[in-house]
Amino acid sequence: MRGRVLLAVTPTGYAPADDEARTQHAKLAVGDFVMGKVERPRSLPQFRLYWSVLHHVAESTHWESAERLHVALKVRLGLYDLCKLPNGKVVPVVNSAAFDAMNQDEFQTYMDKALAMLCEESLDGMAVADLIAEVCAATGVPVPERRVA
Repeated sequence: MRGRVLLAVTPTGYAPADDEARTQHAKLAVGDFVMGKVERPRSLPQFRLYWSVLHHVAESTHWESAERLHVALKVRLGLYDLCKLPNGKVVPVVNSAAFDAMNQDEFQTYMDKALAMLCEESLDGMAVADLIAEVCAATGVPVPERRVA
């Protein structure tokens, strides 16, 4: 895990949250300083909700698949690099939204923008909350609480 460990937030600070974190913590003495970067791990329920929304929208609109819609959203939101081919043509290469490519805060920002764009441009201005509720009702998944960034 390259020196990164999982910590749990407690009322008085942070505590090791798994065996690897406890092993690293045991090497420290009271009063030692460590450096860290606070980064929330990605939410698996949010990931599932995102793909459920994409499948729902693809099935009810002109998109041929959720995967194509995902690529289009990333391009539309500027999440790509330009690649020059040997023939001189320049094409977009979309950035990854994988768990190891975006942290939770980055994915939350991306998902907020993507769903707002979907509602505005493909769903006649439908409210994002209504889209999420519709997808959750169709899949039987409870409406998730929004994590505050």
